[in-house]
Amino acid sequence: MKTSINRLNLYAQAVQHIQKDFAHNEKLIKAIQELSNVVDPFFGQYHKSLRNLKLKYANTDANGSLLYRPDGKEFACTKEDFIKLEEEIEALFNEEKYEFEPVYINELPKDIPAELIPLLEGFVIKKQE
Repeated sequence: MKTSINRLNLYAQAVQHIQKDFAHNEKLIKAIQELSNVVDPFFGQYHKSLRNLKLKYANTDANGSLLYRPDGKEFACTKEDFIKLEEEIEALFNEEKYEFEPVYINELPKDIPAELIPLLEGFVIKKQE
């Protein structure tokens, strides 16, 4: 399956809820842990790509040193570059480039909230047709 960081974030939110409220369901927890070993590195890859994008648009002084915004937390850039940067960040966030094999379980707990099911589809349960 290929997915985006956006979708992985939603899955991670569902996992937090499940680990808290369904820790007794060993099969589900085991599948989540097995899948986490595979997908967790994707977040590091995303953050590295994000930093590289920010560096691409960062302003520098005459010596090539990076310039920071007054708060010192982010690189400074022009308004035009900021708009381009935001567009590229959104594209990066939604790009389906992270590929993995799902770890499916046969059945979910009956009391799992319905709103979590779509967040788990393609990860630990098959997509509903």
